[in-house]
Amino acid sequence: MILEPWTPDKYGEICGWWAAHKYPIIPERWLSPFGLIARSGSGDGLAACWLYFTGTPVAFIENLVSNPKANKAIVSKAIDAVIDGCTDMARRSGCDVLLATTDLSAVVQRTARIGFKSQRVWFLTKILR
Repeated sequence: MILEPWTPDKYGEICGWWAAHKYPIIPERWLSPFGLIARSGSGDGLAACWLYFTGTPVAFIENLVSNPKANKAIVSKAIDAVIDGCTDMARRSGCDVLLATTDLSAVVQRTARIGFKSQRVWFLTKILR
C-alpha cells in the first residue's frame, strides 16, 4: 500500500467516492492541502482523509472517505493507513491534540482501537458562502 499526498487533480476521483457513499461532496476549496490518499500497489485508490492545522497545537482530521468499489478488507487497512499517516503528520508538526468528528459508529469503533477517545457532542456548522 502506498500513501501519497492529496493534490487537486485527484478531486474528481474522491468526489466519485463521496457520491457513491451518498455523502455530501466537499467543495475543493474547503479541502486542506494536507491530505493523504492510500493506493494499492497497482495504483487503485482506496481511502483518503485530510489534516487541518489550526495554528495551535490542535489539529483536525476530517473528510475520511473510502473507495466503495475496492475490496473491503484492503480498504479497512487503507483507512487505518491514512488515519495513521495524518496522525504522524500532526505529531511531526508539533500538535498535541488531534480532533475528529463523525456520525458513523463504525468510525468511532475503528478510531477507539487506535487511541481516540469519543464522546457524544453536537457538531455545529455554519456555511458562510
